Amino acid sequence: LFFNKIQAYLGLMKTAAIGAAMVSVSYLGYSMLTGSVANMYVFVMLAGISTMGGTFSGSSVTPFFSQLANKQNMGKVMSINSMTNSAGRVIGPPVFGALYAINIRYPYRLAALSCLIAAVFFAVVFVMSQLKTKMSLASQDSAKRPLVALSEADRLALDALMASVRETVASRQYDLSKKNVVELIKELIEHSLPAHVEGVDDEELLREEDEWHHRRLAEAECNNKGRAHQLGH
Repeated sequence: LFFNKIQAYLGLMKTAAIGAAMVSVSYLGYSMLTGSVANMYVFVMLAGISTMGGTFSGSSVTPFFSQLANKQNMGKVMSINSMTNSAGRVIGPPVFGALYAINIRYPYRLAALSCLIAAVFFAVVFVMSQLKTKMSLASQDSAKRPLVALSEADRLALDALMASVRETVASRQYDLSKKNVVELIKELIEHSLPAHVEGVDDEELLREEDEWHHRRLAEAECNNKGRAHQLGH
């Protein structure tokens, strides 16, 4: 629950960048430890920071890439993500083993540098995604279709939809006194509804979008269960 609140507040890539930076600091600290009793307490503290940072970054990257993907390339994106993780697990041990044979501190310093690079990369991705979102919203605003006169049946249907939205928002117990909360709800509604496509049945279009969101929710639930399982051990 605590992690979900942080992730929701900061966003996926911000959380990943902070997590990678925490792991980098931990590994750098490992490389400076000696065999003294006092350093044992420092080691425990660094291990806690590393565990929390790894959770922050590891549980934010995959959901972020799933958001970037669409229905056509989701499998490709997730396969690349899995291949990258597997490559790190294969290449890492022999490289760090060779460094350990040279100097016991070198593997930790290389790990600290790698995590720092990852933190910078996540931060850059966050900034680029924010810029892309703003540009996309601007283009959507300029490309909106002009409003047309609604028939009586359309007005009744729209009133029913608005009533349903009011009931849903009220049942979620959001703090609507906060302007940012209201704006985020409006953005979620606007982003979740696909644009009308000429020649495509609206019901078919909306049904595909609904199935897409259900799959993403199922994937997020699986990721959360996996994270909870890791923390439990």
